[in-house]
Amino acid sequence: MTDIGLEMALIMLLIIGNGVFAMSEIAIVAARKSRLQDWAGKGDAKAKRALELANQPNQFLSTVQIGITLVGILAGAFGGRSLADEIARYLSTVPVIQAYSDAIALGVVVICITYLSVVIGELVPKRIALGHPEKIATFMAGPMQMLSAISSPVVRLLSVSTDALFRLLGSRPVKEAPVTEEEVKTLIQQGTAAGVFEASEQDMIEAVIALGDKSARALMTPRTQIVWFDVSDSADEIRKKLSESGHSRFPVCAGSLDNVAGVTQAKDLLAGVLADNRIDLNQSLQQPAFVPRSMSALQVLDHIKRSGSHLVLVMDEYGGIEGLLTHHDVLEAIAGDMPFGKSPVESKAVQR
Repeated sequence: MTDIGLEMALIMLLIIGNGVFAMSEIAIVAARKSRLQDWAGKGDAKAKRALELANQPNQFLSTVQIGITLVGILAGAFGGRSLADEIARYLSTVPVIQAYSDAIALGVVVICITYLSVVIGELVPKRIALGHPEKIATFMAGPMQMLSAISSPVVRLLSVSTDALFRLLGSRPVKEAPVTEEEVKTLIQQGTAAGVFEASEQDMIEAVIALGDKSARALMTPRTQIVWFDVSDSADEIRKKLSESGHSRFPVCAGSLDNVAGVTQAKDLLAGVLADNRIDLNQSLQQPAFVPRSMSALQVLDHIKRSGSHLVLVMDEYGGIEGLLTHHDVLEAIAGDMPFGKSPVESKAVQR
């Protein structure tokens, strides 16, 4: 191989080396830690190494920067001088540009090397890394970790120097910001657009996120719409409320909704009717559960799970009953309206 051929091969090798460093850097930074953690949990050793690099960005990025800097220095040292001399020799045969042949030849070589460095050494590798960050991160983690270990003395020196400069400038290292709700929603929207999630799944996930911002008052059935039993109600009045409301649970009060005696279930009342054709509100009473109207919907759901009471009464700041909330109301806030009992729209027969 001639000197020119060897020089061109070395320059291309250095450009490709720069591309490898650039691709590795973008892949590790852009890789989703959740996916790497999932792979690592399944026993993928490469994913574990990639996670280690991602969790130590200063060490890894310093290693990459050292590699890119060395490549740049070596590329500058070779610089295509032999190629420029050869081009200048040909250009010197043209009388018009003979006096400028060396400058023109050097300019041509610099432009060509710069073009190849930008395209092959930067743009293409970075675009590849952005397209498949996790796969490339796991593939390159081993070699990058080895280089990181070899260059650790230099990296430590650079880290100490950087930290000292930070202190002199009065700056502090910025901690990684926590993931926000908006970022989670954006990821879900991107997942839906990519076909990972169904549109209904996106709606439900966003509804669950929004649930923490809603209060019990926002989901409750208001006081004026509560169907309740008075301890003095006759059997006929109880039957009428049972049949007309279609509810499964009812507050039982003494004279007023603010004097709650307990909660009863329709199935318990019906069991008494089937047993001896008698309705006894006192026999089926359960302890009522109360929550303040300012309590968040998620806290109400947690209260329902812990107490085992599927019906809670919402109290105002004066201790009066402002509304009623059931697990069905919370479920509707997540999944949308769910008609209870018979559907208001009768299905039509279809001839096949």
